[in-house]
Amino acid sequence: MIKHNHFSEWLLGTNYDWLKIKMQDILIQSNIDILDFSEHEDTRGSTGIWIIPHGSLSLHTFPFRERTFIELSCFDHAKYLDFIINFREFRQDNFGQTKL
Repeated sequence: MIKHNHFSEWLLGTNYDWLKIKMQDILIQSNIDILDFSEHEDTRGSTGIWIIPHGSLSLHTFPFRERTFIELSCFDHAKYLDFIINFREFRQDNFGQTKL
């Protein structure tokens, strides 16, 4: 049976356009193919969803809370681990060590 890998994280801030570019860069660095991308924006925030083979990455901003939620669902364990490593480096470089 294939293991489902799931990762989620809250970040401070809601700069959707910048985070969208950074999350796509992390997918590319992690050798995760992007099959499709969709986004939605309204007064409650912005959402971007990358469809990847056997999974997805979503980015949701919550301006009223000044937070962004990132969530990865991936069945390729090696690429999942690469994403986590690259995301942790991005998080440390841009948000410091604080866990929200």
